[in-house]
Amino acid sequence: MRKVSGRTKKILNFIGNDKKLQILDLGCSGGYQTDQLGEINYGFDPDDYNWLHKNLVEKYENVTGVEITKIHADIMNEQGFEVVNEDVQNFNLNKKFDFVVAGELIEHLIDIKGFLNSVKNHMNSESKFIITTPFANSLFSFLYSLIYWPRSCSNDEHTLWFCPSTIKLTLETYGFEIESIEPIMDYRLTKNFSIYNIFVILIYAFYPILPKRLKCNGMMVVSTIK
Repeated sequence: MRKVSGRTKKILNFIGNDKKLQILDLGCSGGYQTDQLGEINYGFDPDDYNWLHKNLVEKYENVTGVEITKIHADIMNEQGFEVVNEDVQNFNLNKKFDFVVAGELIEHLIDIKGFLNSVKNHMNSESKFIITTPFANSLFSFLYSLIYWPRSCSNDEHTLWFCPSTIKLTLETYGFEIESIEPIMDYRLTKNFSIYNIFVILIYAFYPILPKRLKCNGMMVVSTIK
């Protein structure tokens, strides 16, 4: 059995082992995928062992997904998942959840106000909101910008770029209270030779001596509603 990615493992560990929890997974078909050869791709692959939504459903009994791409939502529902075809920036399921998860999603959005207000409508005073997103000030991001300037982001679909200060301000502006911000490490080698692969090999080679905020390329942010 393959190990799941750093961010997927972090989210599962944080939520815990109570299988009865009500979990809402936003943008549930997206993110980067890893095929059987280890190659990283972008898009939807229902067989991906790193797919966050699949891992959530395998561990918990009550998982609902929200997905804007209709064909992806249809495929997932055909496979037995419970997925609603809605825009995460404006949706209402008329239900509260114990955990709302947005894995590698917020950096793709335009209407942050609509998104965060929609999230709040599905939380109660005990609910937790979990975000994972790239870390804009990571060593990887810095070197990428240095090498490829003026291209400063490796994903052309990213509209937003967060560091701990900006994600904290954004969430607090829309009525959330930060519980924790943790750097996470989520690198995977591709099968083709690349500068990225060289960087990842060096990160793991010097892993014991590098400060966490340098070797990590993402953040996990947990918040509650005020």
